[in-house]
Amino acid sequence: MKSYLKQSKDRIQSSLRSEFNRNILILTSGTAIAQAIPILITPILTRLYTPADFGALAVFVSIVSIVSVISCGRYELAIMLPEKDEDAINVAAVAFIFNLFVSILFLIFLLFLGDWFLRLLKAEVLKGWIYFAPLTVFMMGIFNILNYTNNRFKLYKDIARANVYKSLTMAIIQLILGVLKAGYIGLITGQILAQFVANLKLFKNITLLYKFINKKEIINKAKIYSSFPLISSLGAVLDNLTTSLPYLMVPKMFGIVYSGYFFFSLKLLLVPISLISSNVGQVLLKELSFYKNKDLKILKILYIKSFLKLLFISSSFSILIFLSTFFLWGSVFGEKWNECRDLVMYLIPAAFLRMIASPLSVIFIAMEKLSLSTFWQSLYFISSSVVIMVTFMLSLSFHIFIILFTLNEVIIYILYLILSFKVVNSIRGG
Repeated sequence: MKSYLKQSKDRIQSSLRSEFNRNILILTSGTAIAQAIPILITPILTRLYTPADFGALAVFVSIVSIVSVISCGRYELAIMLPEKDEDAINVAAVAFIFNLFVSILFLIFLLFLGDWFLRLLKAEVLKGWIYFAPLTVFMMGIFNILNYTNNRFKLYKDIARANVYKSLTMAIIQLILGVLKAGYIGLITGQILAQFVANLKLFKNITLLYKFINKKEIINKAKIYSSFPLISSLGAVLDNLTTSLPYLMVPKMFGIVYSGYFFFSLKLLLVPISLISSNVGQVLLKELSFYKNKDLKILKILYIKSFLKLLFISSSFSILIFLSTFFLWGSVFGEKWNECRDLVMYLIPAAFLRMIASPLSVIFIAMEKLSLSTFWQSLYFISSSVVIMVTFMLSLSFHIFIILFTLNEVIIYILYLILSFKVVNSIRGG
């Protein structure tokens, strides 16, 4: 009898693991297409736009990213946690209300202090277009809500398609406006319209759930998951501020052109990393949340297997980028972007570790170890701020800054992996 039960359990676990792999394959196949589009058109964009154009885009994206990470109060992460779907859609409603409120507050801030803010960053070139930032924040918040809601119902094909449509729209708009010599406006417009198209694709899947939304449940769910805005938001702000801070400070320290070099180099590395990390992380969070209440032993096995898969993916990606950069850079991107070649080579080790650590960080959400994640994010913010402060106060060169930046990234992401392993090793049960 025990042997039969063991065989049955093994078959169920094998089936679930196959489903997990299949879901990741669906998302990553869509990711592969989505990331291939901007990569393929990059050699054209480098001939249509200048480093200064990309520098202006970097400042705009950084400002939007800092606000958008808390625009939903982090309630979008809690959409995965309720057992009942009608509870989950009310969590999504909480996230939407939060998103609308934050976006309006951001607009009011820019109306009164937008010009002063741009002068502070030495990014006056964005004057006029900075007022599109609140709209972008709102649409990014909607995308996050729809993304997690579709993920909850395992609509991975639609999520994959939405990412493809998003990349395709951005590519078409940026190419057309680049030919028309629109400058940085073409890059920003492509970003905004791409977000809108992706939202339309995911929106239709949740229309049947509206009937479960009611005021009482919205208030109830806001209270139940209040730790997300109270604890997780602080960590998320620090994390995103840490990521965006260099983009905001590089133009102030070295000028808008070097900001373009820095942004372009990281873009080549982080666009595929963020898409892969996001998709693997979404599926992993769904599975970890399930096994947390069912079988902790399988949860630990799933984490280890995910680590090994990410190690292989990240190693392959890093080798490919190194060889491509070493042998093909000049002929692909043109001479005016040669400054970025060495930057990419320096940043590869940091990209390698980030591709592994970022998806695995969902273990902090699944096991509700938000304070530990916030602790790491605080350290990341402090260490990155020190690098920028030292560079600014000692008037270090741009290349010395890049070396310090990379060393900090490598150390901090190794620590992130150690902390996530500690969470897994602390799990008892199974």
